[in-house]
Amino acid sequence: MRSSSTIPADGLVVDSAFWDKERCDMDIDRGPWTPAVDYIKALALGEIAWIQRYAKPRTPDDPLYVSNSQNIPSGHISLLQKYLFVAPYLLPQEEDILGPILWHPDLCTPNIFVNDRGNITSIINWHSTWAGPLFLEGRHPHFLQYYGEIMLRLPKDFRQLDTSTQAGLREQATKSILVYLYERYMTNINPTLHRVFVYPNGLTLSDPVRFAGSTWEDILPLQESLMRVVTKWDSINDTVKCPIHFPPEDRCKHYEEGEGWNEIQDFWDTMTGILEKDSWTSHETYDRAREIFAKLQAPAPTDS
Repeated sequence: MRSSSTIPADGLVVDSAFWDKERCDMDIDRGPWTPAVDYIKALALGEIAWIQRYAKPRTPDDPLYVSNSQNIPSGHISLLQKYLFVAPYLLPQEEDILGPILWHPDLCTPNIFVNDRGNITSIINWHSTWAGPLFLEGRHPHFLQYYGEIMLRLPKDFRQLDTSTQAGLREQATKSILVYLYERYMTNINPTLHRVFVYPNGLTLSDPVRFAGSTWEDILPLQESLMRVVTKWDSINDTVKCPIHFPPEDRCKHYEEGEGWNEIQDFWDTMTGILEKDSWTSHETYDRAREIFAKLQAPAPTDS
């Protein structure tokens, strides 16, 4: 195996970010990469190449039109170039947490089979899995992900609170305890993975990488994550001046467009299992998807 700062591969990477849509026919960098920073740059370079050739802006009357920023190819390319400027600073220097690992991309309960004795018997849906850097791949299973305040005990006045508040606090405590026990367990059996979980500014550093390969599907997550990098730069790197900048007007525009983005995300949540963001639907749900879009495109009723 190569040194831990490289991403080993016998051939081309199977990560879907490098093969989705027309990318499968494009001559883009698919690895292997040495060092790992070349991989996180390749994500953005591949997205730029695809946008330049294939991106098709939506018209404002399209029901799925999100925002002006989402719809302008040059805006995507400009943002991805900002990402490329900070990419060399997004990965830690410690080689042991940059080492390659085969990590399940969707470790949620439907993909985990457990027998009557409570033992895991199988984990399914490994498609598009590849050996990526532990720092970027290692994460909590979906059913344990919790980013709120940790609360291991219910408050003393819990019984005096109303039912709704009790339910919220009980859920917070349940999630907190599960995350706490899981991370404590990882401290003993996999201390290197635990270091990834508690790495300073870990999510701030890794989130831009997660979003860089698919901005045409959604530009706001990368924009938000890069703004967070700028905000926290002094705690990320106190020896180098931050190489990117967002003017105040860009931040204001971002937050304004975020309101419409939330509405679109709610729509896609209701479409789960019926229609994907790239307009794909199965034979079984095709008629239902057409019915929904027919209603969206119907002219609004006028006042009589």
